[in-house]
Amino acid sequence: MRIAIISDVHSNLVALDAVLADAEGRGADAIWNLGDTVGYGPDPNGVVARLAEAGAVSVLGNHDAAAAGRIGTELFNWLAAEAAEWTREHLEPETAAYLDELNEVVREGEWSLVHGTLREPIWEYLITEEAAEGHFARQETPYSAVGHTHVPLRVRRGLRGVEGSTPVEGRRWRWERGRCASIRGRWGSRGTAIHGPRTRSWTARRGP
Repeated sequence: MRIAIISDVHSNLVALDAVLADAEGRGADAIWNLGDTVGYGPDPNGVVARLAEAGAVSVLGNHDAAAAGRIGTELFNWLAAEAAEWTREHLEPETAAYLDELNEVVREGEWSLVHGTLREPIWEYLITEEAAEGHFARQETPYSAVGHTHVPLRVRRGLRGVEGSTPVEGRRWRWERGRCASIRGRWGSRGTAIHGPRTRSWTARRGP
């Protein structure tokens, strides 16, 4: 079984379709979506419909929560707040229902899936050692995957504390227990990770 891990699609249906097609061509059997499915982009309904059709496992992001009316926009910058309000006004009922039912944290086998960190699931960026320590302190599974940062990053807590490294596109990485991956990165909405549970490895991908 191979799993395509995506995040922060932000209502970009063109990019999502490209990523899903690439994942299918590489033998992905399942999709894990790490939140911020909507926000900013023009097609929240199309993106949610496509992910639902694909049977994607999704978690709640801060933009999803704002669009569904589950949180306010007081902590958003003005651009994000305007995008959230526009998205909320244009959601079809089935899209709003999909977002309203998303959980902040989902467990899939040995993995914990979350948008931000396990300490603050929809808000915190996993970009500091302190945030990573807080995340790992709450991680009850061997592995986890997060979104939100828009930076591709592989993080582990070893004997010398928290260690981070940037994945190289196309290179296969081995998983070790106590490790976390931040998905999406500088490749925009077309960044993907292909995870092979049997081989305990993953490959970073830039979409076509």
